[in-house]
Amino acid sequence: MKQSQYEMNQSAIRAIYGTFNENMLPQDVVDVKDIITSDFLLGSQIVIPNNINFNTYFGKNRTVHPFFNDDQSQSQEKLQRSFLQIQISDRKYNIHEDIYTNDIKININNKAKFIKLIYYVFIDRYTNWIDIVRGQLLQLKAYGLLDEVDLYIHITDPTGIFSDVINLIETVTKTAFISRSVANQFEYPAIKLAYDLSKDYQDDIFIYLHTKGMSYGLHSRLPLEVALTTRTFENWRKKLEAFNDPKVKKMGLFPAEFDPNVVKSYNTKGGWMWYNFWYARGSYLANSCEDPKITFKRWYYEVWLGGPYEENKVKINDCKNLYQYQNKTYFAGVDIERTLPDLIAMGQQK
Repeated sequence: MKQSQYEMNQSAIRAIYGTFNENMLPQDVVDVKDIITSDFLLGSQIVIPNNINFNTYFGKNRTVHPFFNDDQSQSQEKLQRSFLQIQISDRKYNIHEDIYTNDIKININNKAKFIKLIYYVFIDRYTNWIDIVRGQLLQLKAYGLLDEVDLYIHITDPTGIFSDVINLIETVTKTAFISRSVANQFEYPAIKLAYDLSKDYQDDIFIYLHTKGMSYGLHSRLPLEVALTTRTFENWRKKLEAFNDPKVKKMGLFPAEFDPNVVKSYNTKGGWMWYNFWYARGSYLANSCEDPKITFKRWYYEVWLGGPYEENKVKINDCKNLYQYQNKTYFAGVDIERTLPDLIAMGQQK
């Protein structure tokens, strides 16, 4: 007997709930496919209600994992993270246990990914580059992010070796689109890549990060870099809800306020992200940022996100800040200096 479309949709779905390790391999999980298909499958769409408590709904037959509300999750990192993982053919969706504003909707017929993640890797072979690259990638993987993005990695290695870097990346993920260069042009290759991709994917969300601290000659990851990676990208799905507001074009820990000195040096307004770890709409990158240029001014690639100078203030609600400090949305350099000790301490809790 021929299967109905609904039966075919059911058979294509796998779903488990529980804790996963840093490689997103299941640890303590239960099969919840029947619950998903009976309670949340509506035609060709899975709809997870925003107010559902995963432990209460799915966790009856497994060891109860502590559930933290949003305020607690900002101050306490879970050693094992609870996820609802839904797999449809070769697509995985990793829904972190949290309190969401909106229902989570998955179109089971849509194989395209709506997030482009750009990761810039500069290799300094006098630094412990292995720990930095592996550490950042494993963090992103442990957050369930790498399964849900198109990952683009640009490697700059002045030695031109590349093979060991690529081999390392492939121990974490084998799906990255990798490009490479030898000349040190600061972050130009990756920013240019993000800009070019945005022209073709204006409806997508773009994520950007880089190997901060690589040039410092360190033997381990820079605490600031760990904090930036952690606080920008943990619970990423919840953070993306900010883009439900059409006024929000970009998001990061510390959106920069307007600074006439930056205008004078770089001809860009505020609204870029201090340290250059961010989310942005593809449409914003394509239409509000300039085609990046090659320059010896390395900070240009940080302030580039603000867009060319047109007016003497940042547009209201153009950015979403992920760090709470004195009710600020936009931050000056002096604010960053005051918040660094707390931010680094938060990163060290990981």
